[in-house]
Amino acid sequence: MNMIKVATVLFSMAFIGATFASNADGGIWSKNAKDVGENTDSTLNIFSARSPDGKKTITFTNNKLMLIVGGKTLADLTDSMYSPRLTEISWSPDSLAFFVNASDGGVEGTWVSSAYLLVNNAVKKVSVGEKINLQSTLSTDCKYKNLGSVAWLNGHRNLLLIEQVPDSSSCSHMGEATGYLYDVEHDSIANTLSPDKIKSQYSEYLGSQAKSALQ
Repeated sequence: MNMIKVATVLFSMAFIGATFASNADGGIWSKNAKDVGENTDSTLNIFSARSPDGKKTITFTNNKLMLIVGGKTLADLTDSMYSPRLTEISWSPDSLAFFVNASDGGVEGTWVSSAYLLVNNAVKKVSVGEKINLQSTLSTDCKYKNLGSVAWLNGHRNLLLIEQVPDSSSCSHMGEATGYLYDVEHDSIANTLSPDKIKSQYSEYLGSQAKSALQ
């Protein structure tokens, strides 16, 4: 590996580390989310995000992301993440749902978001990514767009998300963003929100990436 490549790799690692370190109290999309990389014990390689009711825990250990309920594994969530340094998790206030934001590239994306609903001691994946991709209001030729969950609203009933054309892409309308209020129980988009409306009504939930996307 030549010196230019080494410098590029080191810069990328430092940038990712610095970005997430500045969000140690939350995720970069959701201020209320827990960042897996920042909160993983470096010695034991164990991360945990306990639900508000204290009865459920999402753990990351041995490169596996698992949902534990009553001491038993209820679901393997590993497919919803890529790198722990680029993954954040947030439970709904009523402990009946959670989301996972993850990037397969870097801080700029591509970010995907997966939401899960707990029903009768089983895990149901909500189709947020699929539905928003099909009904996207962003005008771009970009095949892959960033999607980040920002906040649970009304318990677990609604989920606030932001969709963005990657800011570092060569796509048309680079950096353009919009928001969605998702009806989790009916698995459908309830409303589309402008960046200004999100900033005026939901600013307290926004992480640094979400704020940047809405500029």
